[in-house]
Amino acid sequence: MLKNMLSLIPTMHLEEFARLILFGTSLDEKLIDGRLISFEPPSPSYSSIEAPLLPGRPPRLTQGKTDFPSLYRLNEPTERGKVLHFFANHELLALELMALVLLKFPKAPSAFRQGIVNIIHEEQNHFRLYLERMQDFGIEFGDLPVNHYFWNSMKEMASPLDFTVQMSLTFEQANLDFALFFKTAIEQAGDQTTANLLDQVFQEEIRHVKHGLHWFNQWRGSAKETDWEAYLRLLPFPMTPQRAKGFEFCEKARREAGFSKTFIRELRLYSGSKGRTPVLWFYNPLCDQEILREIPGFTPGKGAKKKSLDLEAIPAFLCNSKDCVLVQERPSTNWIESLQNAGFETPEWIEIKNQTFSAAVRAPKIGGIQPWGWSPTVM
Repeated sequence: MLKNMLSLIPTMHLEEFARLILFGTSLDEKLIDGRLISFEPPSPSYSSIEAPLLPGRPPRLTQGKTDFPSLYRLNEPTERGKVLHFFANHELLALELMALVLLKFPKAPSAFRQGIVNIIHEEQNHFRLYLERMQDFGIEFGDLPVNHYFWNSMKEMASPLDFTVQMSLTFEQANLDFALFFKTAIEQAGDQTTANLLDQVFQEEIRHVKHGLHWFNQWRGSAKETDWEAYLRLLPFPMTPQRAKGFEFCEKARREAGFSKTFIRELRLYSGSKGRTPVLWFYNPLCDQEILREIPGFTPGKGAKKKSLDLEAIPAFLCNSKDCVLVQERPSTNWIESLQNAGFETPEWIEIKNQTFSAAVRAPKIGGIQPWGWSPTVM
């Protein structure tokens, strides 16, 4: 059992607390109790740290890939234990990244840092609850390989704002959906104890997302942008908003966390890849005329240009929903919503306005290009 895993230390400076979580090589260190830590400003000689290649970990934990347990076998205790093993690793990664943000940005507002410490306390408790329930199913933490995806995605964050965008508004926001989905599924499998645990995590994750959203709105800059537009601008490639969603979209939790109606609607309708390099689709029906000229730069007449713009969403009905369609102007949210309501899986839309095709596709990694027809502009 894990009753003695939390150690009480009378006084400890915030940086010492964070270092134990980040660099510790035992679960005792990761679960150190920080309720009595000192929040005095760091000494003038203190300097922020660079992120290590990997956080400290107990020797028993091995890095590797493990297939996610079958959703159709949650009636089996071992499968539920495996699900909790995945969730426990996510909690551990979150703890380590929160410790990193405390150490990397010592001059961040004290209210932000206090909020992070409060969240660490709750994440530590989630981690302990997962470990204890896993033991009931005969699984110890480390029985399965663990990944470092969260860490590898975020360790190079350059500011506390980066943390709020990637952790609070992406990974933790997705956990709202995952915790609720598995709470319901496990409850239906007859395991109310585990369902109650996941409900507690779900409720507390709403507060965690709310904390990050508050500071995101404080720091994101231009008031001319919506929160959704700022999120798209600040989310680093190759991360996409698809990472901020789970299997089923919980709008109510996002309203409680404080997201705007615009943000919630746009995220619900967003389609795109979580990591697979997309194929870029492009509607260029005037390619034949350009080929006749044998050079790029064909300028169509007004009528032909208007017809091309009217039909530029056609590739959406031909491509994979994880691909991207380049358009001069993104279709309206109402139109995208009507397609999804009709049962179509829509792709990610990339608005290129008056850029050339080559300028629009130069930056991101792509899995291929699929124009309506090959022409000098595309090639």
